[in-house]
Amino acid sequence: MASLNIAGVPTLPSNTSGFNRSRRSSWSDSKNVGDEAENYSDSHTLILKKLDIHYHKVKRQILAFQSLTTGLFPTHLDTDKKVAHVVANIFCSIAVWSLRQCYCKIDNDQGRAHELGQAAVKCMRGILNCWMKQAKKVEIFKSEQSPMDALHSKFNVFDGSEIEGADEVDQLQICAISIYLLTIVQMITSNLQIIFSMDEVNFVQQLIFSIERAYRTPDYGIWERRTKYNTNTLKNVIESSALNTISPNEIKQLLYYVLTTNLQQSTLQGGDIEQRSSFQKRQMDGALSRVPTNFYEHVWSILERAPKGIQLCSILLPQQPTLSDMTDYELNFSLKIEEMLGRLLDPVYRCLVVEMFESINVLLQRNPELCFVQPLDADYLISDAVKLFEQQTKSLDSLKDFYNLPISLVGGSTGYMIQVPYGMPEFRQAVLACYHEIETLALELTKVFFVGSENDFNQFSSHFQWPSIGLRMLHYLPQPSPVLDDAFGSAPHCDHGFITILSHDDVDA
Repeated sequence: MASLNIAGVPTLPSNTSGFNRSRRSSWSDSKNVGDEAENYSDSHTLILKKLDIHYHKVKRQILAFQSLTTGLFPTHLDTDKKVAHVVANIFCSIAVWSLRQCYCKIDNDQGRAHELGQAAVKCMRGILNCWMKQAKKVEIFKSEQSPMDALHSKFNVFDGSEIEGADEVDQLQICAISIYLLTIVQMITSNLQIIFSMDEVNFVQQLIFSIERAYRTPDYGIWERRTKYNTNTLKNVIESSALNTISPNEIKQLLYYVLTTNLQQSTLQGGDIEQRSSFQKRQMDGALSRVPTNFYEHVWSILERAPKGIQLCSILLPQQPTLSDMTDYELNFSLKIEEMLGRLLDPVYRCLVVEMFESINVLLQRNPELCFVQPLDADYLISDAVKLFEQQTKSLDSLKDFYNLPISLVGGSTGYMIQVPYGMPEFRQAVLACYHEIETLALELTKVFFVGSENDFNQFSSHFQWPSIGLRMLHYLPQPSPVLDDAFGSAPHCDHGFITILSHDDVDA
């Protein structure tokens, strides 16, 4: 802070007789600036001396020009010193407020912290009062988004009135309003009272809504232009009349219509959501970046069971130092996951990745002894699930048909995802071969039972054409012998179905 010539405010000349100081003088103004021999005998001598130097600079270069009526600062570019620019005033207010924060750390500040704080408050309230006189513009701007209805950024220093022709550059004042909102939040947090009434609270809320509409306006907001300059020309592929007149609700309905081509735009009601196909639902959820409740906490649980990390789009999220540097409910971890998901250009594929993580989380919760010995590659799991679907259904367009599967365990995409034995490609062939052999054995044994009961199997063969067969690979750990009296085992029960085939291993019973 060697120099506080903020926003181009000129240094007060030595001869100030021709300039009407608009701010009252304080006890410090009566002192000779060149002879500031104050008594610095306490323990804070050096710090206090440096702060006093900056204080006198702020008094001479900034506060000396503050208007008593509006609290605004004039810009040096105006010859009459009667035009106040909003952004320049905010910077001046920040400089004064920053010095006030320094004085708040000192026990005996001689009232300077209060003086500087009130000067910053007066400036911020002056800007607020000038804008509140244009409250009607804010209401019109939220629906029209026209530069003619945007808030002004230049006002008269003495009465806060509009400056005719000062805002002919056709701007939406996104920068001025945004900086003002950020600054006022910081000052209120530092125990300065700037807002005094509910009307002012409501108006500040309207400023936030104004920013929300302004940043989406073509040529002014997030829409990319071919030039960095505001030439008041819209992007070639966007029609201003089509976007400037669409309300947020209409934009939402338009998005629904684009993603649901089989529905008529006129019938977009809440009940039509159930009519969408699984592909359209995934497309909608992926385009809107929707995730289930506690999704990021579930990914955290998966990462705890994946020592070599999680991989998506060739980007590896390592287990360490992620788990040691973050927490499962921390926003930084959620942003890290969203950064990885943001690399997925296809919204349907993004939704499948989210579904896959949710399935793995349920699987790990039900099997606490499981963990991944290799990096968990989400792309590999989904690719193998699609291949498995193609093998079983003989689909000609397996990826598109897989996208259109319902989100369910039976007959849906989730069922194919959890059937992928990650890291063991030969394990699937062995299990499927065993499954088919047991299915053949069960059918032959069933025929033997019918022969023994003197019944014709052909009369009941239709009931066994599509049998419900469950293959469970259970491994029971060896138990001490003799079995303890208080040991808990499987209670006597009856298995459902027609026949149960058990294959014992060499483990002692």
